[in-house]
Amino acid sequence: MGLGAAGNANLQSAGLGLQAFGVGASAFGSYNTATAQKSVLNYESSVATNNATLANYQANVAQQVGDQQLNNSELRSAQLFGTQRATLAANGVDLGSGSANEVLATTKYMGERDALTIQNNTANQVWGYKTQGQNYTSEAAADSATANAINPRMAAATSLLGGAGTVASNWYKQIK
Repeated sequence: MGLGAAGNANLQSAGLGLQAFGVGASAFGSYNTATAQKSVLNYESSVATNNATLANYQANVAQQVGDQQLNNSELRSAQLFGTQRATLAANGVDLGSGSANEVLATTKYMGERDALTIQNNTANQVWGYKTQGQNYTSEAAADSATANAINPRMAAATSLLGGAGTVASNWYKQIK
């Protein structure tokens, strides 16, 4: 048994109504998806900004620790040099020539070498943290820019317009 012309028209109208409802639901979904993406990107930007702050803090701490290590190394070297000098002099050894002079020169050289190593290690560590901080800052800026480019209303409107074209086309076919 057929539905007849009236029944068929009612089914077509119902189909168009459901299709229009689907377009509206799709637009709503697009809006919510865009809003969620924007929120996630803003959160990731905040996390990256916090990480940049932490990396810069770590760079400052590394510099302070390196400066303290350098001071301690220089104090130990000076103490060793003074102890050697006093010991050699107390034993009547001429400090200006021969083995005594070489021992003192070597002690001074090794102290300077240790100091340079500490300075280099500190500089590398500080550079690493600062580079990491700059990377986090760039990541935060990129996430923020991407979030700002997302327009949930535009996403919904685009979805609505795309679906509306399909509904209009089907409606036009129905009235022909």
